[in-house]
Amino acid sequence: MTSSQYKGKRITITFPTELFDKIAQMAEDDSRPFSQMVVKLCQEAIKERESK
Repeated sequence: MTSSQYKGKRITITFPTELFDKIAQMAEDDSRPFSQMVVKLCQEAIKERESK
C-alpha cells in the first residue's frame, strides 16, 4: 500500500522521552517509520488484549 492509498486518521501524541526512544529504536531495527511502528505496536496490543 502506498502512502497515497493510506486512509488513516491523524492525531498528535506526546510520548514520554524514554518510551519515544524505545519506539524509535524498534522502528529503526524494523526498517519502518516511527508512526508505522506505533501502529504495529497498537495492533499487537489490541490483538493480545482481545485474545484474553
